[in-house]
Amino acid sequence: DKVNDPSEIRPGYVVGDLYASWAPEALGGVRIDAGVDNVLDHDYDRVFAGVSEPGRNARIAFTYTKGF
Repeated sequence: DKVNDPSEIRPGYVVGDLYASWAPEALGGVRIDAGVDNVLDHDYDRVFAGVSEPGRNARIAFTYTKGF
């Protein structure tokens, strides 16, 4: 039989992430990627993880690709 343990019940949550990518033609081969995870900085727990997930996280990356 399945037993429900109240300590494992987690409330529902919604997390919003934003990502964008831009490759300007004037800089041929350059791409800029940026993103923000958990935009609204909600505190939430994933089921069975037992620990709170990280808050807001931002990142940016630059990529250069040269064609041959």
